[in-house]
Amino acid sequence: MMQYANGFSCALSADSGELIIRFLQQSPVFKEDGSTEESKINEVTEIIMPNNVAKQLAYALDSLANSESEH
Repeated sequence: MMQYANGFSCALSADSGELIIRFLQQSPVFKEDGSTEESKINEVTEIIMPNNVAKQLAYALDSLANSESEH
């Protein structure tokens, strides 16, 4: 099942050396009249990975982003 995220936050655990990535979704809060004045942020999911896997993920994302910008 796919999940939509339009934000994220990251933290590195000094104790274990693991990276925590929290994927977030920011969406508007609608009033009864259909207008919006604020937004809410919900956590979509959270993943924890060892530092070496996080580096592999960063490299893969960077490679994809660079190949897309060349097209």
